[in-house]
Amino acid sequence: MQLSYFVLVCFIALTESFSAALTVEAVKLPVDSPITSAHTFIQTSPKRLLKPDEGDGVNDEERGFNGLSSKLKSWLTTHLTKASTGDDELKQLKAWLKEKQTPENALKLLNMDDEVETLLTSPSFYLWSTYLTMYDKKYPEQMKNILGVLVKSYGDEAVAKMLENAKRDPGSEQLAMRLQNDLLAAWGVNGLSNDHVFKLLKVEEESVKDLFTTPAFNVWSNYFKLRNYYSPDKDVGMVNQLLTSFNEFSLAKSIHLAKKDEAMEPVASGLQNALLKKWLDGKKTPEEITTKLKLDKFTWKNDPTMEIVKEYTKLYTYKFKFRPKRFGGAEQSHVGADIFNKCIKKTMKTQM
Repeated sequence: MQLSYFVLVCFIALTESFSAALTVEAVKLPVDSPITSAHTFIQTSPKRLLKPDEGDGVNDEERGFNGLSSKLKSWLTTHLTKASTGDDELKQLKAWLKEKQTPENALKLLNMDDEVETLLTSPSFYLWSTYLTMYDKKYPEQMKNILGVLVKSYGDEAVAKMLENAKRDPGSEQLAMRLQNDLLAAWGVNGLSNDHVFKLLKVEEESVKDLFTTPAFNVWSNYFKLRNYYSPDKDVGMVNQLLTSFNEFSLAKSIHLAKKDEAMEPVASGLQNALLKKWLDGKKTPEEITTKLKLDKFTWKNDPTMEIVKEYTKLYTYKFKFRPKRFGGAEQSHVGADIFNKCIKKTMKTQM
């Protein structure tokens, strides 16, 4: 128990250090940290979801929730006391407390059980968090906490995506970031693999075109980088995981579009570099890439995807000392070869 708690504290220290910038481009944890093998300490399965109070003898501290709750409760006390609880509301909360209504039941009583997408911005959230604090004081032996109750009530996937969306709202950003820190830490302490979290969040079900704007991808990306921060091949690892679900050339186009977004540019650039390296290692020619990207023969000049071809051609030329040659005969009529010829000429001129 002491060892698992030590692992949790180490994870907290790292995630807290970067809580002000918990985005896809700034989540940090050493790859050689004990957290990467935490499940061997706490004897929980990597396939296990973080649902507290299931009666299996694994308490909240082992699940990774309680070690974080004190800091979060302190923050809530400071930041949520700006709101006030009316006399009637306070009477209602006391009545529920007398009836021994659990915080999980209180979510339903406040009609919040179907509001997971907007939970943190709900007018009832402060009231519910007040009740949670009252409940913990009344029944300290049960010791509930916000994240544990939410995960038990809504599930890991729904809570993770809700928190990612809530980070975009200035009114809930700070709380959402802190809760997300806690959730990622709990997943790590429970030994969830990158692949498991990928499937848990259903990243593979997202449209590749809009992939990098989805909460599913951003949460998974945060977790992946958190576990592999010092790994020089983390971007390659992410690309390999994405390629298990998405076509590489459709993914290349999506990554390229994501680079246009200032917030996504660091992540997208890393993924594009990893994908281009993968093509180089596979000795794919620029002609092959041009053909696979399915550029239109008549509009290719205005296709932003052409930038991928240009970038790859430069890398390919440098690595293999390649120089463009004219295509003749049957090859000349090939759309890919035709575009490639024109692109190569233009690209090489800019290098001279």
